[in-house]
Amino acid sequence: MPSTYDQYNKQAQHSFGNMSQENQTYLLDYIQLLINRQLSPHSLNSIISNLRQFCLYLQQIHPLMSLVSVKAEFIRHYLSYLNSKSLAPDSINNRLSILKRFFEYLVDEGSMDKTPVLHRYFLKRATRLPRPMRALDIEIFFSNLDDLQYRCIFLLMLRSGLRIGEVCQLKQADISFDDQKLMVHNGKGKVDRIVYFSLEVQNSLLLWLNHRPYESSYCFASRRSTEVPIHATVIRTWMKQHLKTWGLAEKGYTPHSLRHTFATDVLNAGIPLVVLKDLMGHRSMDQTLMYAKLSDQTIRQAYQQACEKLDHSQAGFTKKEVFGG
Repeated sequence: MPSTYDQYNKQAQHSFGNMSQENQTYLLDYIQLLINRQLSPHSLNSIISNLRQFCLYLQQIHPLMSLVSVKAEFIRHYLSYLNSKSLAPDSINNRLSILKRFFEYLVDEGSMDKTPVLHRYFLKRATRLPRPMRALDIEIFFSNLDDLQYRCIFLLMLRSGLRIGEVCQLKQADISFDDQKLMVHNGKGKVDRIVYFSLEVQNSLLLWLNHRPYESSYCFASRRSTEVPIHATVIRTWMKQHLKTWGLAEKGYTPHSLRHTFATDVLNAGIPLVVLKDLMGHRSMDQTLMYAKLSDQTIRQAYQQACEKLDHSQAGFTKKEVFGG
C-alpha cells in the first residue's frame, strides 16, 4: 500500500472517534475499502469530511441511532438542512452521492435492505459551461508570477491541461524531457494517460527542479515531509492570494480555470475534439463537447469549414439550376 495512504486511516479514526463503536466500525471498514481501492487523495478527503458532517448531524437529531437504521425520511430532513445552508445544487448533490455510495456499501454487506438515499432527492443541476480565464487576466496572472514552484504548477495546468490532483501527484520519473511528455497515473476515473508539454513548461520544470531547496521523488513536495506530495489546498490558497494581490479576486477563478483555459485555447487553435478528449483524460466525449460551446470562434470555424465543403461540392451549380429560370 502506498505510504501516502497511511494518513487517511488516521484521519478517519480521528474524524469518527466520537461515534458509537458500531457506527465507527461501519465507517472505518468502508474507508479502508476505499483505501484498498486506491481512491484519489482528493476523493478520500471529501468522503471522510462529508460522512463526518452527516454523522454529526445524525448525533444531534438522534444521538443513539445506528447508521443501518437510517430511513429515507431522515435523508429528506438532512436534505432540508443542507438547503437551509444555501449550498449550491452541485455541492448538495455531491454530499448525497457520497451518502448513497456509503449506504449502497452497507446494503452490499448485508447490513441494510436498501439505501435510504433515493434518486428523486437529488437536485436538478443547471447546465454550466466550463469557465476559462480571459486572455488579459492570464497575462496579468503570469506576468506577475515570480515564484518558481507555483509558476511551474500553474503552467502545467494551463499548457498541459493537468488537474490539480494530477499536478500534486506528479513525480520526476513520470517526465520525459527528451519527448516533452509526461505520464499521468491514476487520473480521474482511474485513467492513465500521456500528456505533452511546451518548451515554456519544460524550461519552467527544469528551472524549478534544479533550484528547489529539497530532494524528493515528487516534483512538488509538502513542506512538512519531502516524501509527501504538496496538498491541493495549499495550491488553491496560494492562487487565491495571488489573484487578490493583482485585482483578479472577484473573477471567480480557481486552479481548474487554467485547465479549462487549456482546453478552450487548443480547441480554438484547431485541435480535433477526439485528440482533446485524450489529452484531458475524459471518459466520455460529452465532457469534451462542452468546450465546443465555449466560444463563437469554435462555432464559427466549424460553420466555415462546413460551408467550404458545401461550396466545393456544389461548385457546378448555376443560377439557372438553382433558381429554376
